Amino acid sequence: LKNPVENRNEICPLEFFKANDIKIRDIASGWYHNLAIDEDDNVYSWGENTFGQCGDSNLTKSINCPAKIKYFQENNIKIKSIQCGSNHSLVITMND
Repeated sequence: LKNPVENRNEICPLEFFKANDIKIRDIASGWYHNLAIDEDDNVYSWGENTFGQCGDSNLTKSINCPAKIKYFQENNIKIKSIQCGSNHSLVITMND
């Protein structure tokens, strides 16, 4: 597991979104992880994932570049907003 403090400069969110022409409408930050939602309601996460706060079941890896959380799209769930706590994440759906 990488040390998130020592490897902060390896995280590449701005380059990822720019290179993929993704327009972000909201972003939230926790202690060492982040969520972003684009204008098509896709949710992306990156950073430390020790507690699954990035939506990835592999708790031993950090996510260096933003990765789409496919669960919402696969289940046709529209997201209204996102929030992050120190070690957790929250999404509010259009149905909430």
